[in-house]
Amino acid sequence: MSDNNIKGTVEEHPHRMMVDFESLGTGVRSAVFCVAMACFDGMTGEILESKTYRISLDGQREAGRTTSKDTLEFWVLENFALFAALMGDDTVDEIPLSSVPDVIEAFALETMAVDLDKVEFWCKGTSFDAAILRDIIDCLGGKPFWNYLNEIDLRTPLRKLRDLHGKESFEFAREGEKHDPISDVALQCRQAAAVISYLERPRVAMLEDTPDLSDFSDSDSIGVIKS
Repeated sequence: MSDNNIKGTVEEHPHRMMVDFESLGTGVRSAVFCVAMACFDGMTGEILESKTYRISLDGQREAGRTTSKDTLEFWVLENFALFAALMGDDTVDEIPLSSVPDVIEAFALETMAVDLDKVEFWCKGTSFDAAILRDIIDCLGGKPFWNYLNEIDLRTPLRKLRDLHGKESFEFAREGEKHDPISDVALQCRQAAAVISYLERPRVAMLEDTPDLSDFSDSDSIGVIKS
């Protein structure tokens, strides 16, 4: 376990989910072969529920999904063992591309304690996981189950906070292999909780330091809140 343990209490109403695709390209129309999703506690980073699916590549080219030479070389030349393991893991259900939106929405329905339009949909990067899922849904003529206002990119706050506090900030020991989607999801959930905790501190401190205003009858009497 990393020294960067996140302190906090378990959320009573889980409403945050993380999604991670593994693909054969880097664009939103890329062919995808695996997806992991998790409902996580935003205070601790603990995964409350998770699910992984293999995605059949059959018919993806015909459906307009693409591959890139660099990504194919990455998997075949550098990470073939992991690629073969992910593709050949019979303990993980395989689904067709057309079922991907349905299984992710079903997972959200089963694990979230709020209406779907209030679910925080987390992913790493603005142009990959959520964008890929949205493109798959668009191609199927559907509508995303999440509110786009609740789509949250993890990479941006991580980058800015590391700019402020050093590139080693918000690093955690990885449990599992890089690019194994459930390992990526677990790490990203912990990073998200660390970001949430960091950003919540000023608000919590302000609320704790707010003076009792019950005896004041007008705004001119209100004292300055300590920083």
